[in-house]
Amino acid sequence: MNQRQLCHIWAQQTKTSGKSESLFFDRDTIYSYGHHFPIARFASQNVVLFTSRGYSMTTAKHKAYVSQSLGGQRRFTVPDVMAETKEQHAKNFKALRDEIDDALKSLPRRRDKPTAINIIERQSENANEYAKTFKLRQRIKLPADIEQAAKEVAEVCRRRDAAERLKRRKEQDIAVAEWLSGKRDSVRCDDVMMRVVSRADGDIVQTTLGAEFPASHCERVFKFINRIRERGATWHKNGEACPIGLFQIDEIDATGNVVAGCHRVSFSEIERIAKVLELAQ
Repeated sequence: MNQRQLCHIWAQQTKTSGKSESLFFDRDTIYSYGHHFPIARFASQNVVLFTSRGYSMTTAKHKAYVSQSLGGQRRFTVPDVMAETKEQHAKNFKALRDEIDDALKSLPRRRDKPTAINIIERQSENANEYAKTFKLRQRIKLPADIEQAAKEVAEVCRRRDAAERLKRRKEQDIAVAEWLSGKRDSVRCDDVMMRVVSRADGDIVQTTLGAEFPASHCERVFKFINRIRERGATWHKNGEACPIGLFQIDEIDATGNVVAGCHRVSFSEIERIAKVLELAQ
């Protein structure tokens, strides 16, 4: 049995199970690869929940087959196709609402605003129909002037995003400070940072990306970087090498910023660690 045939059999619900390679169904639910990825489920005889999630190119093909087999069957595209409780359906409704908020947020940048507004209205109708079908109290009510509302939503989102970025930055600053002081073994941050760690066989320098090299190499490399800065031209590893520990520096720009593999290190951070090592005043 080919996969398209399998999808049609599932859509008709004439058998309780079936399988074709990595696509299979068990009663009301059809899966891609395993039970970890349900594509769609008959929530009732007349309503199908279809996943909004992605997984792989093959799963995308499976989703297309399933969608085609459903034809005009009433369906809702949601993150959780296995939703049964009101709480689970409420999460799906929130995801539908978030899609509308994202569409409103991007509306001011859309060239074809009438088409975009039409899509938003249909999304709203679909979300409210979902709420009605699964007996949720929530409803989405779009304002009369959607364009003006979109500008307001965009501004609210901009402020919220700015506040979240500021909050993340503060949390990151605290985490970095703890990492620099040795209270943390690792840290994730936007900028590459370095710290000196004392070991019995000699101090090393560690980066926030997990690389390390002997602190004794830093004086030679710091002098080399300063020579590039004095020259005022970008240096590339091309015949001339600048090793540091087990690594090679790939590029030093005219201001002293360094590229080494996945590391992009600012000169201000290099200068800071040089002062820690008493290489710079």
